[in-house]
Amino acid sequence: MSLFGLFTRGNPLENPAVPLTDPSLWAWMCGPPTDSGIPVSETTAMNTSAVFRATSLVAGLCGALPIRVLAKRTQEPASNALLDDPHPDLTPLELWRLTGAHRCLWGNAYLQKVRTRGSGRIAWLEPISPSRVTPGKASPIEANPSGKVFRVIDDHGVARDLTANEILHIPGLAYDSGAGFSPVRLAAQAIGLSLAAERYGARLFGSGNLLNGLLQTDQRLTQAQAEALQQRWQRKIGGVDRAHTVAVLDSGAKFASLTMPNDSAQFLESRIFRSPRQPGFSGYPPI
Repeated sequence: MSLFGLFTRGNPLENPAVPLTDPSLWAWMCGPPTDSGIPVSETTAMNTSAVFRATSLVAGLCGALPIRVLAKRTQEPASNALLDDPHPDLTPLELWRLTGAHRCLWGNAYLQKVRTRGSGRIAWLEPISPSRVTPGKASPIEANPSGKVFRVIDDHGVARDLTANEILHIPGLAYDSGAGFSPVRLAAQAIGLSLAAERYGARLFGSGNLLNGLLQTDQRLTQAQAEALQQRWQRKIGGVDRAHTVAVLDSGAKFASLTMPNDSAQFLESRIFRSPRQPGFSGYPPI
């Protein structure tokens, strides 16, 4: 099996037989659709506050924790120039925090080993978005005894096959020795439900369909009479000082309550997905 055939099975962009209108192309770019009707991918999942909070917490810890280096076959601390300054533009905190975010969302982190031309020593580590990397396996050879091959798409859309000698792969939890699985894809249904509830709530409040009630009368009112009745009603019962007062209606006017039954629709409960539970957390923020 050729490497090209190995990688094209999971990437519809590299298969010329897949048309632009094919649903698999949309699923590959934006995530597979869930039962809620919202596609979930590693990037759209960050719109959920629970995913954002968990990812930022874990990634921040990955960047803040020190990396202890020991001399070979000893317990003596040693210095390492690459770990002290792993990237020309990113601080160690920024680089390892980004690496932690990739592992949390995609289940894998990839860093290219940029080497010097003369000695071939690793000069720095260049992070690569996991969305651009497709891991695979090839026949082990002397230059690549592990057989790991990574197809990487660069900024110009050109795909290159790199080996473990050129790519530092930090996998997450996995079923085998290959790539880790994406936590976002495994929890796509729950994340999609949270995004759907968020979108529903935003549209509900944004549309202004939250009237407290209706004033009804048997008489036919002109526009001016209707506005005058509304203003008189608001003056009678509006404001904190007039809370729980008794309203008196005349001329056959009736008040019909339009309170939204959130408890019956379980809408507020469904939005609990937005806030993760944690020890010492006494309640959820106001919605």
